Amino acid sequence: MASPAQGYDEPAFSKAPFDADGIFLSQAERQIALEAMASIACNFQGSHHVDSDLIEKSLAIALSLAPFHKHARQAHEALVDGRAPETTTFFDSRSAISEALWRLASDMTSPPAEPEELKLAPLLMEISLLTHPEPTTERLLFYKTFSGGKRNPWAGFVSLQPDLYDSNKRLENLKREAKNVKRNAPALSGAASEPDSATMPETETPANPKPDIKLSKIREEIRNLTGVFPNADYFPAGTFTLHVRAPTGPVENSRFPFLTERTVKNYPILPLLPAPDNSPTLIGINFPMEKALSYGATWQQGAIGEVSFKPILPLLEEERASKVRSALQVTLSLKSITNATPFNPSIGVLGAYELASESVRPVEDPAALLRAAKSLDLPYLLIPANALTPLLETLSSSEELELLFFSELLSYNTLDEAYRVITLPEISPAMHEASLIFAEIEAVSVRMPLPELARNIKVQERLESILKLVPHHFSALAMHKFGQSPSPGTSEALSDIERIDELILPYLALRDEQSTDENALRNALDNTDIELARIRADLQDETRGYHTMAADLLEAAEIYLGLTNTTSAIAEQRLREFLVIADDLNREREQLGLPALSAED
Repeated sequence: MASPAQGYDEPAFSKAPFDADGIFLSQAERQIALEAMASIACNFQGSHHVDSDLIEKSLAIALSLAPFHKHARQAHEALVDGRAPETTTFFDSRSAISEALWRLASDMTSPPAEPEELKLAPLLMEISLLTHPEPTTERLLFYKTFSGGKRNPWAGFVSLQPDLYDSNKRLENLKREAKNVKRNAPALSGAASEPDSATMPETETPANPKPDIKLSKIREEIRNLTGVFPNADYFPAGTFTLHVRAPTGPVENSRFPFLTERTVKNYPILPLLPAPDNSPTLIGINFPMEKALSYGATWQQGAIGEVSFKPILPLLEEERASKVRSALQVTLSLKSITNATPFNPSIGVLGAYELASESVRPVEDPAALLRAAKSLDLPYLLIPANALTPLLETLSSSEELELLFFSELLSYNTLDEAYRVITLPEISPAMHEASLIFAEIEAVSVRMPLPELARNIKVQERLESILKLVPHHFSALAMHKFGQSPSPGTSEALSDIERIDELILPYLALRDEQSTDENALRNALDNTDIELARIRADLQDETRGYHTMAADLLEAAEIYLGLTNTTSAIAEQRLREFLVIADDLNREREQLGLPALSAED
């Protein structure tokens, strides 16, 4: 048999029978698919089960999906140069590759199926069947039914040599075997359920199974995590559950043939499967084991994890086909189980996690996220810190500050930060004190609208005290920043107030009799009075009340300065009247969210 390097023909990538832009895999699913197909080219050199045509098919698909994928690209370049590719650290078992590709192909055929994914699925199924030591008759029959008995459209995409390479003959033999089974057996009633990732069929034992490994008793673990886990414009609120347990029956055992590996480090992915009655579909559960171990997580050898999501509210008809992101919940649950630290039932989590970049996904519509979170009815919710800017942009126009009060929001930047908070054994005294202050602010909202309350100077000070106690108190931070910004349409009003302040500011010096040049103030009175009256016609409606108070202040100053003896008892009375008006003016400024006015300004 010629070596793969000698018989490799470069695929015609421009003639791929599917459009890569129409393939919507999660980052984890894409990584598994690419590494599985690259491993076919890299990790089975010298094996008579893996020939050049099978390698060509695998690399043609991999590089059509991701032209710059490292291992697939390096393997392709080496084979074109006539060299053997370097081995990779992924997938050293053909059956594991077969299982991974079949699972991805099956998911692609689950409704609602994308047109381009329906074109790619039979190609992946073919490679899965060819790499498995002994594919099951159920899969052979399903593949035959799904493909309609037609050959896959490899022509023009890759240059196959059926007379040289056994994989082509093996495929024909498998088809004949499926035809014979179908002829001698009842119609395949369960074929339609095959693509469902929750009901994968039983897989027969490989021809050369690994020696039995004595497994310790598997410890059952359950983690429930409540929250909202957004996916595009879908905001599912509910409880995610990870149930770690021993597999039950041959179907679950065959779903993950790598469970017999001597160490979990050799598992390509976490053995997670959706609960049979789970709805909606979970994405992000094709979780690379290497990624899980890099987070410091552990996994019990031989165990599987059943995952489910239970929405709090019944799904609407249009939501039944939606998908729930799960990488965040899986990661936090793994850390919780590894460290034997249960989740605090008073705290939920909002957001999603991107495995590829190992970062918290940006929250694009935080207002919609918080509206969905209202149904959780929890005292505290964790929310990504990156939600602050877009939320403030929304609040600046909607002034929907009640979103901050459904639950107290605490921010996190990384999963480690979220994990530390969500596994608190009890709420800290600082958080308790902050909650009391926040509740006091909410109580005042019965008498004053929240936007007006947020701009109140005293409330701003109370919010600052919360942030000193709990710096990541997202609700307090958002309300504080909202209160520091002008309300919609107030830029003109602030300009009006500044014009008024400029005229009356010198007269506030009367508070300090020793340093006041009273003659200068008397001489300026007439011009000040005329200018203050002149600008009234140009003012916004909301600042005319402030103008009236300024005019009253100027009139009180004029009465006081008109007295010959400003040290007399009557003068002292007139000065007190002036100071009362000045205090009223500053209270009005406080209501507007402005600092007190003094002559030193």
